[in-house]
Amino acid sequence: MTGDYQPQVKTWENVDFAARRRARKEAKQKRQKSMLYGTIGLIVLVFLVSFLYKQSFGYVLALDDTVVAQVKDKKEAEGIWDDLIQEETQKFGKAVTPSKELTIEKAGKKIADFYAGDELKNLLKGQIGWLTEIYTVKVDGEPFFSLIEKNLVENILEEYRERYNVELDEDVELLSLGFKEEVAVVEELADIKNLDSIEKALDKLNTLKIANSEYEIKKGDNFWDIARKYETSTEELMQLNPDAKPEKLMPGQVILIKLGQPQITVQAVLETTVLESIPAPIKYIDDSSLLTNDRRVVEEGAPGEKEVVYKIIYENGFESVIEALQETILKEPVERVIKKGTRTVLSRGVGRNYGVVAASRITDNYGWRTHPITKVRTFHEGVDLAAPAGRSVFSYASGTVSFAGRSGGLGLAVYINHGNGLETRYGHLSSISVKQGQKVATGTIVGKVGSTGLSTGPHLHFEVRKNGVTQNPFNYI
Repeated sequence: MTGDYQPQVKTWENVDFAARRRARKEAKQKRQKSMLYGTIGLIVLVFLVSFLYKQSFGYVLALDDTVVAQVKDKKEAEGIWDDLIQEETQKFGKAVTPSKELTIEKAGKKIADFYAGDELKNLLKGQIGWLTEIYTVKVDGEPFFSLIEKNLVENILEEYRERYNVELDEDVELLSLGFKEEVAVVEELADIKNLDSIEKALDKLNTLKIANSEYEIKKGDNFWDIARKYETSTEELMQLNPDAKPEKLMPGQVILIKLGQPQITVQAVLETTVLESIPAPIKYIDDSSLLTNDRRVVEEGAPGEKEVVYKIIYENGFESVIEALQETILKEPVERVIKKGTRTVLSRGVGRNYGVVAASRITDNYGWRTHPITKVRTFHEGVDLAAPAGRSVFSYASGTVSFAGRSGGLGLAVYINHGNGLETRYGHLSSISVKQGQKVATGTIVGKVGSTGLSTGPHLHFEVRKNGVTQNPFNYI
């Protein structure tokens, strides 16, 4: 082999180990830097993705599990919710609670336009109500009216109850004054919208559940016919219409037939003890030597006396029940014995033939009466004998007709003078069969039973006067 070429033999002596180490170090540093940049890039990428996700989807707002809006800023939404609660509490003056529960969760996707600020506030305000502690009056378990303050509720109920308190005499005791229905004041959490104003609560309290039943008087009407038509009593009509004058009912006049049903009934329970007279029983002894219009008292007799305990119930100012709880006889009556003439006058027949008319019953006796509560005493100057309209009325004895016509509360009436100061009167007739000045015999028909004048139904008012003073008719018939 020729030439100048000399092969280089690699030996450990000519290897540059330092350079090779530097090269490896630089390569390692380059790899580490690349990894660092890669990690930083990944973190930035994740952050950007998260930020973009948040900006794109945000949070979902739900009220009682119903989605109502989507927002970007959760803290802003929570602040708006708290502001709403604070504003309503300040406005109402009492702690309030939203009627729905708010939940805020991350959105998985964009489902709606984002809400924020006043727009979000107005949206939430329109979706919720506000609850607070209120006081509700319940009548038989049903809500009636609600107010914010308990003392207002109690004052309204107390004033309503006192409105129907009854004025009492000294001897009348008020046992109780309360509500007939079950009335309770209940504290409960309820919507502010259910609250009533004081004016509205009073309107509810004063409005009748069932309206009053009224009747307009027509020509020819009387309390008896009206009571029968509406299945009530003349006594109740008079109580419901204290200003009405039964003998002067005018066409077009409106009377109360039946009280309406109030929302709440105030019931006053009273008790009173009254001394009452017990009429003396009368024993008649026929005497053929005496004229039938003559009476002779053999024994005066005497009335007895009893003590009666009454229970009276008023409902909203009107008497609804009167009940005798107990009677105690203080003095027994003494029988009165009277001789009765049997000659030449209309005789009293058997059964319920009272001589002057064939009556079904006695509806009102002769003498004084006292109402157990009002203590008003009235004197009935005759006896009322119930009989069908149109039944004949007979002259008690012979005599002269001193009056035949209309006589105030007696309506159509006939007066007969029998001589010796004795006079008989026949009232509430439907028609008159005799004339003034006419002579009549015993048993002459003087008229027909009616209900004219101050009358509650067809009957005969029979009256006896001696020298102008009223007498007990049963001493003569």
